[in-house]
Amino acid sequence: MNLDCINSDSFREELKGYHDDGKDLTRQFIDYDGNYWFVKNKDEQERKRDYLAYLFGKDWTNIAEVRLPNDAIVEAINEQGALSDVDENRIWLVRMGQCYTKDDFNVINLDQAVATELVFSLWIRRRDTHSYNRVYKDGLPIFIDHRTGFKLSEDWSDIDRFFDLAEVGAGFANAWRVRERGDQELTTDFVRRYEKSLYPHLTIHFVNDIKRCERYIDKAVNYIINNSWDIRDIIKKADFTDDQQDVIYDYLILNRNNLGEHIKKMKSFVFSG
Repeated sequence: MNLDCINSDSFREELKGYHDDGKDLTRQFIDYDGNYWFVKNKDEQERKRDYLAYLFGKDWTNIAEVRLPNDAIVEAINEQGALSDVDENRIWLVRMGQCYTKDDFNVINLDQAVATELVFSLWIRRRDTHSYNRVYKDGLPIFIDHRTGFKLSEDWSDIDRFFDLAEVGAGFANAWRVRERGDQELTTDFVRRYEKSLYPHLTIHFVNDIKRCERYIDKAVNYIINNSWDIRDIIKKADFTDDQQDVIYDYLILNRNNLGEHIKKMKSFVFSG
């Protein structure tokens, strides 16, 4: 296995949250099944949402792979000391984006990669698309963290609520922006520093060509609308309760049915400069 992906100078810096609360996350990854994985240890509902997003995005977006725990994973976590206390109901693995190669990507065109992430996020109402939920490898983004998607406690199917201007900060959909990168090399560190330098804070998705990205956005909308997913069956795989499955199913169908109209609202933000 190539260790360069975890031994680089930037690796430790990239393992930080948006607000950098000082928590050391550099031990919270494991070597398992031929890859490196970050061990998440959070609420069970977040785990279900993270896994469900992966199931819907894994074949057509650059979404990081998610694995649910099994005996071998728990053994690896314990043996490698990634967590001091392992609760199988609260843990899951997310593949380290730093260790991806181009062969692992579904999308190797930057404009298309950004378009698919944004449209996918709009569909599932994942508002939190900022650069600390994304890493760049070879100039391409791989996105992670979907705890704000499929939200059962808030009704963001209302597109005006989702893009509410009263919500301030890079964690909200009204902060999404698409900008051309020019000659700038895209790295995780550069994009994070760029975002943090802005006030008010925005979420910047860099592309090569804005017009081309917009065309890929329209294609991604058509992909979701015309896809033959068995949506209810996919939701079942994430182990939500029957009542939760019904709510999420209705939510996704409603959002999908309105996606062609709602994308206009998204474009009014992301292409506003």
